[in-house]
Amino acid sequence: MGLRAFLLLLVITAPAAWYWSLEAALVIAILVGLVVMVVESMRWGIEMLFAVLLATSAALGSSLSAYQYRELSGGQRITDILVAEAAAHPDAQAFTFRDGQVIGEMSGSHVVRLRNSAMGNTVTFYFVAPVVSEGWQPDMPVPLWAVCRLQSSYACMFDWREPHRTGIRVHSIDESDFLVAVHNAEVRHGLTSAPDAPLIEWGASPTDAISSARNGVIMLPPVVFAFWMAGVVIFRLYRRWRSAGD
Repeated sequence: MGLRAFLLLLVITAPAAWYWSLEAALVIAILVGLVVMVVESMRWGIEMLFAVLLATSAALGSSLSAYQYRELSGGQRITDILVAEAAAHPDAQAFTFRDGQVIGEMSGSHVVRLRNSAMGNTVTFYFVAPVVSEGWQPDMPVPLWAVCRLQSSYACMFDWREPHRTGIRVHSIDESDFLVAVHNAEVRHGLTSAPDAPLIEWGASPTDAISSARNGVIMLPPVVFAFWMAGVVIFRLYRRWRSAGD
């Protein structure tokens, strides 16, 4: 029954993420997970309880990946434009520019702290910096912002130093936090954003980002289920060993 519950969660939540919204997918995954958890734990005990917890986690993760994949694959890809022209393409998800450099010394930041009773506080740093053309001056509007979301790695900020001139629009889930960082950069350095200036992950390969999201949809559920199977086998062997000892 654990396998059927696992597949049920994934079958329900992945289409919900794709056709409706991420919020709908998460709510459905949690509600279905709670129902299956109660029913299965009453019938089969702690093994099924653990199975449904992992199944719900896999459903949530695959739903997020499906939502990201929909955003990236469904948007336009704009190539060979100037950074000053980026705001004219509000439906674009991927960009390739003819010019542009990140002004890292004019960055802004925003810090989000979430309390997690199991793992302590989780701190996420949101950084932004202007992306401008040659000859740009601080009294001119910022046409584009490079973003960097940090929890354990500073790799994305190192990309700011490289002349990549490619990027993908920031995920809608993080947009509000990056906009706070933009406001802080404007206040700190006296900058002004151009209307509808995009927020992009500078240097991110559109092809790699789409492949990563697609792999999350495909690979996460079987990997989590494999961990559950291993846990069940170990638990049963342990219980058999305890019974033999008694």
